[in-house]
Amino acid sequence: MQDEEDEEVKNEDNEENEEELLDIVKEKSKFLEEDAVDLAEAEDYLSCFCIAAEACGFAALIGSDTDENCDDAGGYACDNSAVKPEPAQAVEVSSKQRKAKKEVAWKQSSCVLALAKPFFNADRERRRLFKVKTTLLSPGTKEPRKGIKLRGINEGRFLHYRRLFLVEPTPDDGWPRPDGCAKMVPDESQCFRIETTPEHSKVLLEFAACSMLHDPQMIHNFLMEYPFCVEGLLVYSEIARQSGEHQQAFQILRRAVYATECGFDGAFSPFQETQVPMLRGEACCSISWPRVRVQLAEDPSWPGWSWFTTLWGYMLALASQGLPRTAFEVCKLILAMTLPNDPTHSLVHLDYFALRAEEYDVLLEISEKLNPPCPLPNNTIVRLDFCLPNFAYSAALAHYLRRSIKDEDEAAALSTISVQDLTTPPQKMLLQPTEDGPSPPHLALMRAMLLFPRTLRSILETLGISLNASASGSPCKLSWSELLDRSPLKGETHILHQQHFLAHALVSDAFVQRCATFFRSEKMLRWLHACTGRLVQMCESSLF
Repeated sequence: MQDEEDEEVKNEDNEENEEELLDIVKEKSKFLEEDAVDLAEAEDYLSCFCIAAEACGFAALIGSDTDENCDDAGGYACDNSAVKPEPAQAVEVSSKQRKAKKEVAWKQSSCVLALAKPFFNADRERRRLFKVKTTLLSPGTKEPRKGIKLRGINEGRFLHYRRLFLVEPTPDDGWPRPDGCAKMVPDESQCFRIETTPEHSKVLLEFAACSMLHDPQMIHNFLMEYPFCVEGLLVYSEIARQSGEHQQAFQILRRAVYATECGFDGAFSPFQETQVPMLRGEACCSISWPRVRVQLAEDPSWPGWSWFTTLWGYMLALASQGLPRTAFEVCKLILAMTLPNDPTHSLVHLDYFALRAEEYDVLLEISEKLNPPCPLPNNTIVRLDFCLPNFAYSAALAHYLRRSIKDEDEAAALSTISVQDLTTPPQKMLLQPTEDGPSPPHLALMRAMLLFPRTLRSILETLGISLNASASGSPCKLSWSELLDRSPLKGETHILHQQHFLAHALVSDAFVQRCATFFRSEKMLRWLHACTGRLVQMCESSLF
């Protein structure tokens, strides 16, 4: 009898909680209809209600299968007699938890090229850097509230904006869904193909006729009729850039990126990863990779080349506007789509953007752990800091800049490095350095100079350093010219790659042109000179 009475009391409490929950849902639904709350905020409300239902035992009512802890989600306790907080407070907690979960999931991703949607937002990056509210609206235009539902003939015309992550059109843009563009289709190998359409072929024929006239006004007239032709937008953006209209060129490029992104397939998911089966020698394994891999074609008329050119130009335009973090994320997207081929040479830009954005840990993860999605033979070195000169020196810079030591004893740091540390193959290296082990920045820089010695002289020449003097405060008293005339820095002692020596030289020149300024300060030159002296001393030793 006592159990039956307890069960009846419990059912009565559950019915009261159910009615109260449904009243809250109705009230908030009415609020959403009247005030047109943003879709993201509506999701917060729904998340809050699902958590409340789970706490009260009504998961079946909402259709949620969540198993979140009740006290951690919105403040609802499992005890039915507990007083529930205001719905607004529950929404605020739920929103913070959802953002925290996304951030943790991104950080715990097994792929070093994992992508995060907030980092694609250029306006967010501007607010973070310049501490001001920025907008791409025209001057004098009042910014409307987010999430306003357009009624009448425009209702549903902009629903596809919710899937966009590269470019967020403003209400001033009012771009509809593009037509007459190429399309992306999935295939059975977990990749995507970019194919032309009959409408796209017709638009390209008209654009070819206009471009043969070499008249910018004709291209402008063509874009008035076909405003989302990616090929035409690229040409017109370049015309504006060469004319000095850089802001106009960027806005045209934004439209081209928008047209490109609208052509992505529904299964194209940069923020979700999939397991890709690969061969490593004779063994079969799987690697985690974002669901963005694209099958490249050798045909010069392939429409995918226009898409990649658009993304590549947008990446460089973001960097030129002082937004290296956003450019870094776009660069990772291009690499995730194209590796192991890298037709846009994005690996030459990736390390520079990471250093500019101060993403030192991410740069080290990529340089040490990038596992390309392609079959590889046994004992293949895939570490970028061993394969490319820009990553070798950038990894050393990342190790050094991420430390907060102001005046480090260079002699004490160099004394921790032995010949064995310098000559250890990458397969036997520890990814996590120990406290009593060799100094990571000094070891990385010495290894970079050992593998790619030609880059050091180019850095010194670019900075205009006098080779007849030594660096101030360096434990090595030899001048730069004396160090450069000794092994392994002397010209005839350089060990060049038999097949890719020319590519190494070009990548090295590109790195020096943009990253040599990182070594300009007196502190960095002292570190560079001390490591050079220690490397020369080791190479002259009989143990080397």
